[in-house]
Amino acid sequence: MRGCVARYSSRSLANEAHLAANVEAIVDAFGFCAAHGAMIARLAPDGPALRAVLCGAGEGIVTLLRRHGLAYEDRLLGMLFVAHDACPACRYESRSVATPLADHAARLRACPDGDLRHALCMPHFLALLGESGLGDLASWIAAQRATLDTIGPLLDAGPDGERGAARMLVGTPQTAHLLMPAEESSTRGQWHCSVCLAVRRALHHWLEAAREGARVGIATWSVLPSCPQHIWMCRLSGDARLSSLATRHGLEAAADTLGRAAAFIEREEHRLERESRSVWFRRKSPVYHLALRRRAARALPSCVTCEYVAVARDRAISEAIERLAGEHGGGVPTLCLKHFAQARIITPAGPQRERLTAVLFERLQAIGENGTPAALRLLAGHA
Repeated sequence: MRGCVARYSSRSLANEAHLAANVEAIVDAFGFCAAHGAMIARLAPDGPALRAVLCGAGEGIVTLLRRHGLAYEDRLLGMLFVAHDACPACRYESRSVATPLADHAARLRACPDGDLRHALCMPHFLALLGESGLGDLASWIAAQRATLDTIGPLLDAGPDGERGAARMLVGTPQTAHLLMPAEESSTRGQWHCSVCLAVRRALHHWLEAAREGARVGIATWSVLPSCPQHIWMCRLSGDARLSSLATRHGLEAAADTLGRAAAFIEREEHRLERESRSVWFRRKSPVYHLALRRRAARALPSCVTCEYVAVARDRAISEAIERLAGEHGGGVPTLCLKHFAQARIITPAGPQRERLTAVLFERLQAIGENGTPAALRLLAGHA
């Protein structure tokens, strides 16, 4: 998967033959996620083909928001509700990883003893569960637990060992360095979504609190992350103690989750075997049992950093809507497309919504005049 976003940028997004399909995909998703928006701004060749895609997407969003009627509003609301998790580049990555995962699943079935040469990082192991059958889960979980047990000692083997352990735990989050909180001075003179800036400040405050918690050893569980992106941010912070604590915390959380999943599967097998001997037993679909077991294996604890950032984001969106209700509509906020989608859902119909949408229209209609980075800040936001 290395270089996947670069391939998407050069082979698809900047390909004139795919113009219509790319525009439609961006409109349907209401832009890119912040991570891929940042990567595309770095990787995509800034030529006429890319500018045509971004301009076309801006025009398509304007056309969509200008439509009226109940049928159009229902369709729009459906798009707005899923916009936060929708991204054409994410879909491209999901399609690209499908074949390697299917090949890996075949190798695991041919090597049921769990050869560590077939080990996966945790994010790709969780994705691999989508290829599993009922008979695969127990052995695959056991093999992944053995992998985690093997990489655990690497945390005490110096910086190189710790880096290897972190890569097996979180993979290689290619966008983490692009989303690291920057100094406020670095954003001066540029347009930025007010909600994106609130998210940036929240990340900065979290990172400072995590550094201090790691330094004094107090309540680190309340600030240590468990998602790949934020664990890798701890590594990028330059604080060796914080990096080590975050990696250990993530490793323990992953091992505990897989242990609970293995115990759950074993209990389910015994329960089904016992109940099947009853005349009152009603067999359920294998798909039902498979879904329950996959969910148990994926039930990692929620990331405190993600929750902290989400609270800051929601507060900033609420404040933006309150500003719309101010006298004479003063201080109308300009939001990136993703945060506009979230604000549009809860903004009352009437003058408030019209003012919010009018400011977005102005930005979208001028999207071709400000260059690719500014266009992507509008279509994706930069947290």
